[in-house]
Amino acid sequence: MMNIRGYLRLRSSLALIILVAAGISAFVVSSEGHKGVMESSVNAQVLGQLLVSTSELSLAFSDLNDPERAQSVNIAEGNLRRNSRVGAAALSEIEDRLARGLFDGESKRVLTQPSLNPVTEFHEILQIAGVAGDTETPVRRKARAGELGEELSARTLPVFMELYQLEVASAEEAGAKQELYTRMALALGAIGVFITIAFVQRPMERFVLRSHSELEASRKEAETARKEAVTARRAAEDDRAMAEAASQAKSAFLATMSHEIRTPLNGVMGVSELLCESEADPERKHMLDLVVKSGNSLLQIINDVLDLAKIEAGKVELVEETFDAWQMCEEVLELFSAQAHRKNIKLSLDTSTDAYPCLCVGYGKPVRQILLNLVNNALKFTDNGAITVFLRRQNPQQPGEQGRLCISVEDTGIGISEDAQSKIFEQFTQADGSTTTKYGGTGLGLSIAQKLCEQIGGKLSVVSQLGHGSTFTVKCPVKCKVGSLKPQTDKLVEDGWTGHVLIADDNKVNLLVASKIVAGLGLTVETAFDGVDALSKFKAGSFDLILMDVRMPNMDGLDATRAIRAYQTAEGAPMTPIVGLSANAMNEHREEGLSSGMSGYLSKPLKKAALVAEFKRIDCFTNANQTKGSSQCA
Repeated sequence: MMNIRGYLRLRSSLALIILVAAGISAFVVSSEGHKGVMESSVNAQVLGQLLVSTSELSLAFSDLNDPERAQSVNIAEGNLRRNSRVGAAALSEIEDRLARGLFDGESKRVLTQPSLNPVTEFHEILQIAGVAGDTETPVRRKARAGELGEELSARTLPVFMELYQLEVASAEEAGAKQELYTRMALALGAIGVFITIAFVQRPMERFVLRSHSELEASRKEAETARKEAVTARRAAEDDRAMAEAASQAKSAFLATMSHEIRTPLNGVMGVSELLCESEADPERKHMLDLVVKSGNSLLQIINDVLDLAKIEAGKVELVEETFDAWQMCEEVLELFSAQAHRKNIKLSLDTSTDAYPCLCVGYGKPVRQILLNLVNNALKFTDNGAITVFLRRQNPQQPGEQGRLCISVEDTGIGISEDAQSKIFEQFTQADGSTTTKYGGTGLGLSIAQKLCEQIGGKLSVVSQLGHGSTFTVKCPVKCKVGSLKPQTDKLVEDGWTGHVLIADDNKVNLLVASKIVAGLGLTVETAFDGVDALSKFKAGSFDLILMDVRMPNMDGLDATRAIRAYQTAEGAPMTPIVGLSANAMNEHREEGLSSGMSGYLSKPLKKAALVAEFKRIDCFTNANQTKGSSQCA
């Protein structure tokens, strides 16, 4: 079998060589013939243009000889100028082609002859035409120029006619050669095809018959392999579909559980905060404060679980922004200052001279979340001493260049053993099982920090010794930027506002909490129990802002918002700000609310500080020092 294949390859190679040689030969001879035809045709065309121009110039010169025909003289002058331009262009083309050797034989001899040279003669004709065609030339001189031009044109015309006929004959001769070359090319191709058939076709037939059984066996094997591949692919698709379904079910479960937990938690924390603000007895106020702190701890666990679910589902939105790393560290430490003060722990920020001010372009929100988790973890496992945040820039770079931001959180806490350091970044895992009992927590904070760090292209590491504290370091890519962020010096207005607010919520406890918080800001409140009730009261009244719960019976908050927007559009009324309230804290729920026409979105449990900040952002109320905002209300 191998000998037959080698023999066939040899014959096929020979046939291929013959075909290629025949094709190349045919191409060469055809190209050569085609080139000759094209050159002769172009030469004839240019000479024809020059011949026509010479004839037209001769007629124009003849008209100039009769000075008493003023109208004929004017026409002749125009013909001289027009045909001079055409003739000059044709003459330039002939001179160029002559210089490139595109004229040969008799045509070249005539064009280069010393006596009665047509090129030189036509140059003189063009000079005479320039004088005769000039309107400033005197009539007598113009008539004399016409006589000379007519004489030169009459002497040059036969020469150009002879050249034209020579090139036409050359083109015909080249065409005949082209036809011969074409026949030769066809003959070479036919010979190549014949040799190919003789050397390949017949031996190939025998080879095909012998190989039929092998091909059939190979086909059956391929079909079997294809079926196996299809089966494997379908199994993989089924597994992927099951995994996606499981992921969606997990996300839906977490969202539902978050909503169901946040809804009563909103009542517990809201009522506790309201009572804590109005309670004068220190012991009762302390107990209410414990309720609020416990609620915050539960809320942090819910947020950690949701953050982890978003990271695993790939739903974390990474948006580059400009942020001040130093200011961000200061804000994070300020958030934990009260907790650190209660534990008598010193919180501090150590910033090198090359890192301040540290205006960066990067993923600011994930970096802030990582730092929050690291500081919170340090506070949890530190009973006394200090926690220091170090801010550095590795390889300080020029503005716009890529560098790395280095943030370290160092504590004097219980430390981590070397064996436990390898597993502290795992989900629901802490260094020691006993720490869960003593310090609490879910073991998700460090896992979330590490996953966020990986998503932004950074690295999170730890250096620790049991009993001597820990240092967690995050390094993330950033770009330096010149300038500074506008300082945020506005203080949130928490009282003194005047305005009318409509609050819609089907949960009576949540409705009570929201109403008390809003009323405590100096605003008047009207309530609704579902979307239908909210729409009806909105049409009947006048409100500066609406707080709209998203999930309500009869008509939910999204449909109610769309109905209100449609009503305002039809009436030509300004858009009243609508802030959504929901226990669904996932980002897609927020986007859904904003796309329905809401102006803002707050997650439950509802906190007074968050509500005040949102009111301040929307700016639709009046107070003693400020008029009602217009940009957000329009």
